[in-house]
Amino acid sequence: MPDIITPFQPEDGNTMANMNEKFAEANAEFEQEVAHRNDSSLHLAAGEHDKIDNSAQKSTIATATLTAAGWTGSTAPYSQTVSVTGATPTSVNEILPGVSITADQLTALQAANLQDGGQAAGSITVKAWGDKPTIDLPVRIIVRGDM
Repeated sequence: MPDIITPFQPEDGNTMANMNEKFAEANAEFEQEVAHRNDSSLHLAAGEHDKIDNSAQKSTIATATLTAAGWTGSTAPYSQTVSVTGATPTSVNEILPGVSITADQLTALQAANLQDGGQAAGSITVKAWGDKPTIDLPVRIIVRGDM
């Protein structure tokens, strides 16, 4: 079987010191690679950090009141636009009953059958496909940052 590593040959232009330096450099690189593979950190290629940093922003929660007087339309669907910090034309938003909602307000919210009516920078539009609310409805809007 032939040698995998060729023994030092002075006639190939290398010196023993030169070869020792090359061996030391190769050994240092090998040790770094072994240490890198054995650590528990996640290592990313250049440019991958930004993709991850920008892909999963935190969600935010805003509060708003859908006022009884704010509904437009004489028949369903009625609509109302409210200001929501963080909303964008492409954001994913969720509407939940407000923390302080009363039983009467919750009944009116459920009877309204609220649906997405679109959004713009800083606002969302809600459509009521059921009963037009006759009382103010406190709501929480989650602007999803993870989608």
